[in-house]
Amino acid sequence: MIAGIVVRLPYCSHPVCLPILFRLWAGKGAASPVELAAAMLTVLAETFPHKQIHAVGDAAYHGRPLLVPDTTITTRLPANAALHAPAPPRTGRRGRPAKKGRRLPRLIELPATATWRTATVNRYGRTDTIAIAEADCLWYGAFGDTTGRVVLAREPDTASGYDLAVFTTGRRHRRRRHHRPPRRRTLVRPEVRTRLRRHARQASPHPDRRPI
Repeated sequence: MIAGIVVRLPYCSHPVCLPILFRLWAGKGAASPVELAAAMLTVLAETFPHKQIHAVGDAAYHGRPLLVPDTTITTRLPANAALHAPAPPRTGRRGRPAKKGRRLPRLIELPATATWRTATVNRYGRTDTIAIAEADCLWYGAFGDTTGRVVLAREPDTASGYDLAVFTTGRRHRRRRHHRPPRRRTLVRPEVRTRLRRHARQASPHPDRRPI
């Protein structure tokens, strides 16, 4: 498994992906590829705490280990993915509240009931206009009760169905996090520094000390 960062270079007209981390799957009985991907994602999140980490993988990368704090994951949806509406509000009755809502139509049936709109996207080094539809949902079998979104995309000349379906844990109106700059580490603790300054003010001048 290889993790890369998508960057824009001044001498390239399109983004490029620079590989920065990799893990080797050791076979059955060892950590799974999803767990290895989650480990790399955790390293990135801890190394860049001031950045928003958005991970993208193919259909093989889905599962609860990828729910790394302060990150999001976007993966391709398989045709047999079972999607549900978000959990309904609590009723106030006794008992455990519902963790998921009603079952949504199958992925092949979802485009017929979805609300489509046009969107401008950047892909393959160019700007295109496509049709997209999205809805908040749960992919309970993969990500439990974490609310995400299903996003369907199709070309303008596609009259039905979809060309691409993805699931993302990113939210549309996610507030930008404000991080304080890291404080510089000091060799002397603040309380010790305060005592030293107080002692310096109270100490009598040395007889051999002259002003400079």
